[in-house]
Amino acid sequence: MLHTKIIATIGPASESKQTIKELILAGATCFRFNFKHSDLSWHKERIERVRQVSKQLSIPVALFIDLQGPEVRIGDLPGGSFKLKKGERVVLAAETLSGKKTIPIPDKKVFAKLKTGNIIYLDDAFIELKVVEKKKDYFIVEVVEGGVLKSRKGANFPSLDLELATLVEKDMKALTLAQTEDLDFIGLSFVRDEIDIINLKKELKKRKIRAKVIAKIETSQAVANFDAILEHTDAVMVARGDLAVEFPFEKVPGIQKEIIKKCRNRAVPVIVATQMLQSMVDYPRPTRAEISDVANAVYDFADCLMLSGESAAGKHPVKALKTMAKIAQFVEKDITGNGLDLMTDDMNEVITQSAFWISKSDFALEKKISKIVVLTETGQTARLLSRYRPKLDIIAVSSRKKTVESLLLSFGVTPFYLKYAHNTAHSVKKVMEFLKQKGQLKKGEDVIFIHGEMWGTPAQTNTLKIQHIS
Repeated sequence: MLHTKIIATIGPASESKQTIKELILAGATCFRFNFKHSDLSWHKERIERVRQVSKQLSIPVALFIDLQGPEVRIGDLPGGSFKLKKGERVVLAAETLSGKKTIPIPDKKVFAKLKTGNIIYLDDAFIELKVVEKKKDYFIVEVVEGGVLKSRKGANFPSLDLELATLVEKDMKALTLAQTEDLDFIGLSFVRDEIDIINLKKELKKRKIRAKVIAKIETSQAVANFDAILEHTDAVMVARGDLAVEFPFEKVPGIQKEIIKKCRNRAVPVIVATQMLQSMVDYPRPTRAEISDVANAVYDFADCLMLSGESAAGKHPVKALKTMAKIAQFVEKDITGNGLDLMTDDMNEVITQSAFWISKSDFALEKKISKIVVLTETGQTARLLSRYRPKLDIIAVSSRKKTVESLLLSFGVTPFYLKYAHNTAHSVKKVMEFLKQKGQLKKGEDVIFIHGEMWGTPAQTNTLKIQHIS
């Protein structure tokens, strides 16, 4: 069984029902909808399509919308693109100026902060500009590294604090869709500090949106403020593309490791993303470096990996996912069983830590215990257990559908939805019969069983036992 979770981004290459089906069967547990591209009707139709396929397969998947957040993008270019040559000087303005080769940036806050000497990166730093002169209504920039620039590409200003709003107009429209579609996760791009997360959660609460928040870490400010962000977010994404623009690229692997370590200590699911199998956008096999990148993310103890362009616009979306799953599953043989040494006086943490050590014991080996069954209302007990990376499969059962979907980003957790009566011996039997029907348990085996004395009461996990399946 694959323990590492995989997110697939939906796009033109993966929008058909057949491809969605193949992606789920290959190991996708979550689908990402990038609201930087396409309109609301396009996303709505594909969200419903994924749900239909998930229902037909009887395999739950989570749905994740990715907001633009406080990001700067250039406007539309004449003809959709133009070439920038090294040493060339062009205009940077709020709108295209007549008779001048212009890179339009509609957000005027940029111009209030920009100064001569500032460096600007466009399109994930494939293009580099330097501000050389300030005019009354525009700036003149020199092309340091050129290339073909297309409309609506991202712009990074590493040395500037632009004080942008947490949510842009397009984000508000996306949240309207999140209200009607009851999505599972909402990712906020270009998070700067905990205030961005707090503001987004306030907006979600106002709109009665139950989705969990993913903080995308891709700015120098977010790295500096990460501990505070971690206090407020539900999940984290290490978005390496823009991190390598904001920082010298050689620092990014270390930042990735530190973020994953902190997330794991706090039992917060962490995703590693961006260009993991980039060559498979065009080719059927990954490079050796990409294989190592995927493997190292799993060795780092990431809960989840993400495909972006590989599944959204690539020529081999299903093969890319199968490749990622194959690498991850091989690495998991090495990393499972590595624990944490945490000091805690919290009951939930004590119980899950004890379950982990039992799973490693000679007793568990002798009894051939291979699974841990967790009854959980919020999913927290399953996440606390997941961070230890036990060799045993973690089967989480919840009477809340949103909890089941939220666990689809947590390493090693297979979640199931089941309505059960609270605090009765009959319920134990019902849960075990249900899991036997699902092929998760077999008659005669023993499992580690974790629950609260008062079933269904959040944060009250206090019971750990060896359960014989009769």
